[in-house]
Amino acid sequence: MSVTLRSALASLVLTSSALAADCPKDALSSPAEGTTCACPTAGIMDGWVYGTGRYTADSYPCTAAVHDGKITSSGGDITFYTGGSCPAFASTTANGVTSSGWGKFDQTFAFETPLPDCALQQAAGASASAPPAATPTPAPAATPAAAPEGAEPGPEDWQKRADTYYAAVPPALKGWTGVDRPGEWSNSGMSGYSVTGGRIYKFDGPSMLHDLTIFVYGTPDGTPYPRFETIWTGASAKTTVAGREAVRVEEAGSGEIMIVFRNPEGVYMVIGRLASHETTDAEMEAYAAAIDFKKFDALKVK
Repeated sequence: MSVTLRSALASLVLTSSALAADCPKDALSSPAEGTTCACPTAGIMDGWVYGTGRYTADSYPCTAAVHDGKITSSGGDITFYTGGSCPAFASTTANGVTSSGWGKFDQTFAFETPLPDCALQQAAGASASAPPAATPTPAPAATPAAAPEGAEPGPEDWQKRADTYYAAVPPALKGWTGVDRPGEWSNSGMSGYSVTGGRIYKFDGPSMLHDLTIFVYGTPDGTPYPRFETIWTGASAKTTVAGREAVRVEEAGSGEIMIVFRNPEGVYMVIGRLASHETTDAEMEAYAAAIDFKKFDALKVK
């Protein structure tokens, strides 16, 4: 084989993932026979996920793929398959992602075909919440010590900060259900660098496509969250939402629409929805009006 041909083949292998289209933000319109797509690194840990092994079709396939162990937070190509409803979805933590629980949902997806049995959701939820009855409960792990005065922050500091972020997110408005995503942190190259907390809100109607999210973002080292710092500093113009300076973002590729707020410390609060869903700008603004901005401004980045 000639050097030129070998080089061409090597180049094809190295760029094969670039040939796949970017993954959609949900699996609602994906075919049952399988969708192969590429997950970028940016935002891969930020999507909402419901279920374990088998996920609601409004979950972000890339974040679900990290949860399921199919890829890491560095991204990569995935293939997922869609199917029918499940009566319930279990919340578990795996690979740096905590999925949420939910009730009946009419469309689902998984990374294998046929899709896992719906009953496995209950088994996964039980194993995640408590050990089997015959297994002695292990002694609780020692709580990480807080960093001494003047020392670099550590796990306890990050968790405390994440908890304050979560507490600053508004409750669900009338007619909506809030799915809590309590404060959590990650400080590794594998699962990313973040301190965050928030809620997913679903409108209490018949549609599966009426939802939005509000999350607060920081990082363990106290620097502003890179994705939203880039959006904020690169914005050609800012707007006003609920009497507050903000950046409104519409990402054509992902279909994501966001209202981004920044406090003086460099902490971000982001309201998000998908353009393909039924949630409106007016509903996003109603949630913006429900934010306690005094509480938000008191949040620390470090």
